[in-house]
Amino acid sequence: MAMIGTSKTHHLFGGLIDMSGRHVVRVALLGAMIGLIGFALTLFMKDVIFQPIICEETVSGGCVSARDTAVMIGMIFMALVGLLGLVRLSVYRPLLIVIAVVVSFWSVGSLTLQLSWYEALAWWVLLYAFGYVFFSWLVRPRAFLPTVILVIAAVTLIRWLPTL
Repeated sequence: MAMIGTSKTHHLFGGLIDMSGRHVVRVALLGAMIGLIGFALTLFMKDVIFQPIICEETVSGGCVSARDTAVMIGMIFMALVGLLGLVRLSVYRPLLIVIAVVVSFWSVGSLTLQLSWYEALAWWVLLYAFGYVFFSWLVRPRAFLPTVILVIAAVTLIRWLPTL
């Protein structure tokens, strides 16, 4: 298990928490696993639970809400699993990482479920692996305020980029 240590960068944001390469790989694998489980859970809920209930009653509009409802519930479940996984891996500031990933990728589920299943699965796995590694790297400063500012800026940029 990786331990949290202090780096030699005391002058920058009160110092940075070290992250070994092994720790980065573990966080990436956790993110990929969360993307895989989240995709499967969201697809299952959409196709088996919500679509038969909602789409049966209405012809137009109901199926979109079935997809969006499944994505929202899947994201909440993924956040809980991600938080527990990050705590288990002793990652610094796991709640901030999970909140940043959820807010950054909130609309990814709705966008990717329109793709073929293998393309959507690949996007989910890659994005969540990248998201967890990126934000676990970004929250390393010991000073909390600069960390929150960095995370808010990154989340804003991630949410804004697809609109271009």
